[in-house]
Amino acid sequence: MNGSYFMKALDALDDGDAQETVQALYGEEKTAVRHTKRKLGRTLLLAAVLVSLLTVTAYAANAYLTSSEQAIKVAKRELLRWEELGIVEPQGVFLEENAVANKMDGEDLGGSFYHRILRPHYTVTLNRETGSVVCMVDTANGKIYHVSFEAKADEDDPIVGDGIEWDDGTAYIRDNVSDLIPDDLTLDALCQKLCDYWGFTGYRIGDTNYAPYDYENVQYKGDALVRSLWRQPFVTVYFEGDQEGVPMYIEVDAYAYPGRSATGLLIGTNHGVG
Repeated sequence: MNGSYFMKALDALDDGDAQETVQALYGEEKTAVRHTKRKLGRTLLLAAVLVSLLTVTAYAANAYLTSSEQAIKVAKRELLRWEELGIVEPQGVFLEENAVANKMDGEDLGGSFYHRILRPHYTVTLNRETGSVVCMVDTANGKIYHVSFEAKADEDDPIVGDGIEWDDGTAYIRDNVSDLIPDDLTLDALCQKLCDYWGFTGYRIGDTNYAPYDYENVQYKGDALVRSLWRQPFVTVYFEGDQEGVPMYIEVDAYAYPGRSATGLLIGTNHGVG
């Protein structure tokens, strides 16, 4: 809004038309036109100042994260919030100083991701011998909207399935899902916790389709335990308040190569479905 532009337009009217304009805006029938113009001008100029201040504030909000150091600090804070919400087990969250943050521009992920628009963010990586966390932190609000947890299995974790042959040996997948995921956490409960965190108003668990892996109309019920998703097709979830028609993803995966077996938990905007 620009008060001076409005006043110029009002000054171009004759007194009768200006009086009608003012009456339409304020319902004042006996106010002198010149006095009303001055009053209206002050009001509009004040409004213009307020709009300018709000614009500056909004711009500042878009620069909530302005450095890698700040992004790492905020990411650690938000990861603790995920732990407090009961999304991930405490041993899946660690705050060692071995962290790296890289600033990323926004982008349109295209049709493979239902045309999700990624806003500018920092990708923060925390590493340790027993696992890693990689998360994307929105520069505007400091929220994590994509995260990948990895927890290395121990030698005493049970082996599941046959060995996987590699050139340098045989590897075994071990079940250490409990290192990352609460045993009693259901898919409905997880989605509601994510709603609470992201500020969404609801969710719908959709079908999962991904031709390269022969996933076709894979469906999940909300009362399914999240740990039961281990090594199963990823879950496709639509949140109310998110980008329209664009899903989030939840996946509990595992991998193994000689000397290392691990469970992974992926939650958020962009799964490798392309």
